[in-house]
Order: sequence, then C-alpha cells, then structure tokens
Amino acid sequence: MAIEWTTSSGSLGTIEERTAFSTTLSATNATSYSLHAGSMPGGIYVTTGGIVKGTPSEVAYNTTSKFVVRATDGTSSSDRTFNITVQGADAPSFTTPAGTLLTLNDGEYVDQTIVATDDDNNILKYYQSAGTLPPGLVFNNQTGRISGIVAPEQVVSDTKVVGWDMNPFDSPSITWDEIYRSQSFSRYYDFKIRVTDGETTTERNFDFYVTSVDEYRGDNTKITADGLYSPKTQYITTDASSNRPPVFTTPSGNIGVFTHENYHIAKIDVTDPDDDLLQQNVNVISYSIIAGTLPPGMTLDTQTGEVFGTINTQIDTEKDYEFTVKITRITVGSLSVSTSRTFSITVRNDRASAVAWATPTELVI
Repeated sequence: MAIEWTTSSGSLGTIEERTAFSTTLSATNATSYSLHAGSMPGGIYVTTGGIVKGTPSEVAYNTTSKFVVRATDGTSSSDRTFNITVQGADAPSFTTPAGTLLTLNDGEYVDQTIVATDDDNNILKYYQSAGTLPPGLVFNNQTGRISGIVAPEQVVSDTKVVGWDMNPFDSPSITWDEIYRSQSFSRYYDFKIRVTDGETTTERNFDFYVTSVDEYRGDNTKITADGLYSPKTQYITTDASSNRPPVFTTPSGNIGVFTHENYHIAKIDVTDPDDDLLQQNVNVISYSIIAGTLPPGMTLDTQTGEVFGTINTQIDTEKDYEFTVKITRITVGSLSVSTSRTFSITVRNDRASAVAWATPTELVI
C-alpha cells in the first residue's frame, strides 16, 4: 500500500536548547520511521514509532538542522524533509544585584564595576540605557566599570551665605560673609544598564545615594534625631566635617621606574571637590612627605605635586623607594583638611649588570 504523509514538510518548530522536546510524525500505512538523510540537532532523534524527541544540546547561536525522515511499511516507503531550529543565543545575566550600589558622600572617589556573565562565552558590552550617574563619574562600556570623583551638585536656591561652622570656634571672623560657599544637596541617582552579547540584551536598574557633606553642618535642616528627612541611615561622628578633603587621582603604588644619574619628573595629581562650590579662590593645596624617602637627588614640589630631580649614582642594580604624600587644603576662614597616600619609585643602575670581574676571586701566586 502507498505511504502518504499527513505531517506537513518544513519546520517542526523552534525549540530551546537544553529543554526537553517531543513531537510525533504521521504517515498513513507506515509501520516504521527512520532518519534517512541530513542531521538532526544534537540530542534529538527519531524513534521507529515516528516520535522526534530529546533534549537539544547547547549551541552558541540559533541553529537550524535540516533532515529527511523515511516512513515505510517494510515494502514501500516515502521520504519527507523537515527542519528544527534550536535557539542558542543565551541572554547575558547580571551577577551584580539590582538596587543601590553605594551610599556615599559627595567628593568621594568611586570605583565600582557592574558584572554580568554569558553562558555562550560571548564578548559582552555595556550601555547606560536610561537615568543619570552622579556628576563626575564615568561609565566604561567595555568593562562595566563606574569610576571617578562625585562632584557636589549646588543647591540652586542657595543664597551663598557662610554657615555657622565656616570659621573655627576660637577664630574670630573679620566679616560675616567673608567666604561664599554654596551648599550641595543629597539625592538618589537612578540609572539603567543594558548588557548585550551581540544578539540578546538584558537590563537592570541601579542607583547611587549621594549624601551632601553639608548635612554635617550645624545649620542644616535635614538631619534629625529620628531620621525623618533622610532616606538613608546616617551615622555621624563628632569629628564629621562639611569640608571635603582633596582626592588623589594618581593611584597608589609605583609611579615610575627611573635610571640613576638622569633627570626625571613624576606628577602626583589631586582634585578638590569643594572648589566648585566656592565663589572665591580661597583654597590652597600643599604637598608634603610624612613618611618614607624619595630617591636621593629628587625633591617634592610642595605646590604642584611634582617629584623631580637628577637621581644620584646608585650601586644597587635596582632599588625601591617608598614614601607617603600628604595633601592639605587650606581654606581662608575655614578648617584645613587633608588626606594621604603611599607611592613608590624604582631606581635602576643600568650599568651594574654589565660589569663583570675578569679576575678570579682566588689569586694563585
């Protein structure tokens, strides 16, 4: 008897990788089915009863497999072509939890990386798809890293009148408004990050909560004993100050590998997050070394942060010099603030390894 297919040729569907699948083929008068040509998706097979089943294997991208199934009654047979598409582009997934990444003060340095993974091991790329980062922060599309110094956002309605604690308690003020320092405000910065592997994307919402250090001033109206006006718990110590310290932008660690008997310059950079809130140029930054030593012959410029000089002759092939730099910001009419960081410089004697004794250590006379 003639074999007549009742299952239409073509696609048997689009299925998920690693997800069990089953569908039944049907041909009139057929008693047995078998794969005749082509190839089925990995993990999928056809039974003699005409059932196409199995769990498709992992694929890196959408993959369509085309194959021919033969239906027979032992004497007559009929072939039909089918195809199955396995979806293989796994969407990236975030490992960094949604919500608040950090709660910090304005003027602080941030180095935070949003992490995502992809089962297909594809190269991931990140995008800020919505919202706003705190001013001063930069988002890296290649790595998901958010870094920078949070700049204070000025309160637009601020009258720029000096606060009660702008002068030391025992230091008389010459005039009431000798320094005009604007206040900044505290707020959430909500933003959305999208990560893609080139085929699929995933998005997640994050935020930073930035507290204005002006809330540490005695004349603020936002910090109360019951935390009524603060969306985040505030822990304020008796030495909390509204004066933002300068921030190093040069990373700690080694800042140079230099050769002795040569002139070299290395620069230690800082930024003053409080500077934008001052109407007058009353901040003075100074540098000093509070621990360790510079390479002999080098000097620290106390105004610019440059380490410079002609390095003295060195016997050692290589020697490291570690030192701690303190940065002090002096503001006229206000308390001074400071911060410190440890650096190192490596000095090499490029001729030491080239000198070799020809005379043996033991002389025979």
